Amino acid sequence: MATPGPTCPRLRGVFAGAAAGVVSIAAHAFGGGALAPGTSTVALLLAGCAITGALATATRPGRGPMPLMALLALGQAIGHTALVTAPGHHHGALSTATMLMAHLLAIPVGALLIHTAERAVRYAVSRLKRTLRRAGCREISFRRTVIVPAGEHRPARLLLLSSGPGTRGPPPPRV
Repeated sequence: MATPGPTCPRLRGVFAGAAAGVVSIAAHAFGGGALAPGTSTVALLLAGCAITGALATATRPGRGPMPLMALLALGQAIGHTALVTAPGHHHGALSTATMLMAHLLAIPVGALLIHTAERAVRYAVSRLKRTLRRAGCREISFRRTVIVPAGEHRPARLLLLSSGPGTRGPPPPRV
């Protein structure tokens, strides 16, 4: 039986956010849309990817690819809106049908791939834990502890208040 852990939801979020952005750009280019991203376009596209990833991280596993399909549709809608609002955007009327088909085809394919990859990771981790347990290994725990040697400790306050080593300014003139 697959054991849930904090890694799978994070991976789901990363993959869903990245897929929403990549597929938005790819479907837009495949449909003949111009790709001249500006600063605001990239910011909106990244915001859509981050929102999609955060929402995908929060969804519960085991519900199938349907919630992922909804999130990928949302992410692609935000990504497409970002690319449409780019300055100098243009594409023909015929290419919008191709673009729409590319977006609609990418939603179930991406959701199915992400869902399958998540199940494969959970299966592999549970098999690895079972094998290690049978081999007599203890439970492995990863702590987030940072050990700083006592001799190398320098208070950050002193580093921020000092102007740094050496003299500042231009070198003295040569005579």
